[in-house]
Amino acid sequence: MSNDKSYYVYVYRHPVTMLPFYVGKGKDSRMFKHLYETYENTENRKKYAVIKNLLSHGILPVISRYAKNLDEETAYQIEEMLIQKWGRQGFEENGLLTNICVGNRPPSSQGRILSEQARHNLSQAKIGEKNPMYGRTGVDCPAYGKPGRVGETNGFYGKKHTPESLAIMGQKSQAFHTGRKRSDDTRAKMRDAQLNKVVTEETKQKLREANLGKKQSAETIEKRRQKHLGQKRSEETRAKMREARKNKAVKATKPE
Repeated sequence: MSNDKSYYVYVYRHPVTMLPFYVGKGKDSRMFKHLYETYENTENRKKYAVIKNLLSHGILPVISRYAKNLDEETAYQIEEMLIQKWGRQGFEENGLLTNICVGNRPPSSQGRILSEQARHNLSQAKIGEKNPMYGRTGVDCPAYGKPGRVGETNGFYGKKHTPESLAIMGQKSQAFHTGRKRSDDTRAKMRDAQLNKVVTEETKQKLREANLGKKQSAETIEKRRQKHLGQKRSEETRAKMREARKNKAVKATKPE
């Protein structure tokens, strides 16, 4: 939650009856801006009509702050509470207010699905020099000198995923990648990353121990067989495989 406590909730009242006819929330001079709206730019013509009628008779509405020095969320809550308390004309029985909505929070983007074009536009808007982090390294980086999320500073430090969580994560990952086609450029980058990857002897030993005694199921073996069935390897690939088998055989014959 923001520490900005410059928000307030204001009320417009009729100067004769002193009954409220509009409730709003804002900061700075927001509460007075309704006095200068026009028919074309107002978002609430019912409220505009009341204010216009008063001004045409040389009368100002009574404007007051109901609460002040609030953070934005609290201001929204108080605004909604007052609207529900006094009711809206045409919505609630005996409603007094010209407000259109009970709450005026901006719409949430949760659950929103963006089109491919929209995703592309968002991506292009942050590429290269358009990215606020472009060229910012060392002391220019906002994270410079701040502890990373490593060790005890990581919120997940010392915790482990449950088997159920791991299963759900696996299913989501599988669903995401199933049927997904990578571009030739992406495939080349992934291939280069694997070719240049250096595996330490310690890692190799851990992999050997992890796979020691493991046997693939008949279903897995069949899937792998079906995947390679009918595939034709290039001469270059066949030569590499022969060389790998030859090196493996030579290594096996060398005394420890």
